[in-house]
Amino acid sequence: MTASILQGCNSRGADGALVLYTSIDEAVARESLAILETKAAFSCGVAARYDSEAMKTTGLANLIRAERDAPRADVFWSSEQFQMAALASEGALEKLPTALLESWPAEWRDPNGCWIAMNARARVLCFDSRKVSPTFGPQLWSDFATVQDVDGIAIADPRFGSTRGHFAAMQQVYERDSPGLFSAMLEGLLRNKARLLPGGNAAVVDAVLRGEVMYGFTDTDDAIAAMDAGKPLSFILPRHFKEGVAGGGTMMIPSTVGIVTGSKRLACAEECVRFLICPESEARSAQSALRTLPLGRGVRVGPAWGESDPLQFNLLDAVASADATAARVHHALAGSA
Repeated sequence: MTASILQGCNSRGADGALVLYTSIDEAVARESLAILETKAAFSCGVAARYDSEAMKTTGLANLIRAERDAPRADVFWSSEQFQMAALASEGALEKLPTALLESWPAEWRDPNGCWIAMNARARVLCFDSRKVSPTFGPQLWSDFATVQDVDGIAIADPRFGSTRGHFAAMQQVYERDSPGLFSAMLEGLLRNKARLLPGGNAAVVDAVLRGEVMYGFTDTDDAIAAMDAGKPLSFILPRHFKEGVAGGGTMMIPSTVGIVTGSKRLACAEECVRFLICPESEARSAQSALRTLPLGRGVRVGPAWGESDPLQFNLLDAVASADATAARVHHALAGSA
């Protein structure tokens, strides 16, 4: 984990600054936290800790685990749901106030009340728009089990981040509904010269744009960042199962927020969560460089992309199997470059 420091220590309350660990894009997070500090209902300053692109969510979650006996963080604002669900299952998160939970759609909150999901990204397949047509080639993630003519696929290290979670969810649903399909997909990826890259999803996009590979497994925010910079990139949202199979679309990656067990500034932590899930905050994220999809009620703006039938999978089972799945994928593909 790359070392980082607590930043923005502006103590306004008697209890000092709220300590927030976040793997959200730093520029986006800084803007939101600066607005939070102006709110009359928020009596603390904010000390935020950020981390690196390749390991940031995993690294911060492990830091919370390491500090269990003497917690420093009050709030964890994660860029994905897997590490948050794992922390909740380990007892590292407080139960949120009932009013906050009941204000949020049930499908986008922890069944045990320890975290809320909002501001979703999605897993996408990106490609150079000058070389590849979005209407040809793979349309399902599982198409990589059978395609023969793909000239290289870039994938971030499956041991970290959204790639780790995606493979865990993918293995779960394929082995449940189509036994053997996940193994066939790994064989197809190897056959089509898949490459595992250590630099995260942004490195995947760069490899596609440099012409090193035909396709990249990445997230909407990394693909859109390249497109905003004028790069000739495009993407599709492949389904996991064919149209008509409910819950078979691409995997959504919501950001999540929870209060760390042992928070010393509980009132400020609750106010921080309330602010991060409010319609104003979700709208700001949707219009930011991240172009996230709002998941709460009452938000009237959104990104150009959308997913009305996201992949349905058992999150806790995916968390439990993620280590084994990541090791399996890494072993299968690490030597394929």
